[in-house]
Amino acid sequence: MRKTKRKQDEIEKIYIPSQLPSCVSESESGDEYDPLAPFVARMFNDIIEKGDREIVVVCFGTNAISGDSLGPSVGTLLTKKYDVSAFVYGTDEAQINGKNMREWLAFIKSVHKNALFVAVDASLGNKDKVGQIVFRDDGVCPSGVTGKSERFGDIGVLGIVARNQGDPLMQLLTVSPVYVDNLANEIAVMLKAALA
Repeated sequence: MRKTKRKQDEIEKIYIPSQLPSCVSESESGDEYDPLAPFVARMFNDIIEKGDREIVVVCFGTNAISGDSLGPSVGTLLTKKYDVSAFVYGTDEAQINGKNMREWLAFIKSVHKNALFVAVDASLGNKDKVGQIVFRDDGVCPSGVTGKSERFGDIGVLGIVARNQGDPLMQLLTVSPVYVDNLANEIAVMLKAALA
């Protein structure tokens, strides 16, 4: 886990609009361009740069709040549908949320010493960022809405599920579960490609 603090503008971010077609023709030669390629390439390079470290994906959230169910949905897809070659924690059946996060993280860190942690969480954002996926090279701040947690992870993947205005809990409660499931599937597909 990183302990350094950096200014917001120094953090590497890649925004990927949601609901993109899987392939978009880009060149006259007929080659296809995958709009997810920059994300997958960047994550793959980060994983390669970390050396032979074990990869652990930690998905934060709870199914009790539709907007916050993104993490567990991603974890479930990674374990049940895509069967990735990494340890995955935080699924629909075993959620990691504000109530049990300290215990889970202590356990995960004790079992996976010196691992490369990829953290996945839902987030609120500006109106123009809703529906996008954000890649961070400094992890995520789970339970950030409540201000009760510290940053976790070497690589962070955030799905912007709603606008950051008014009461954050109300914003998360009003997000469509179908919308969250679609965004979760996009993230799971990206992670599967990056971890392959």
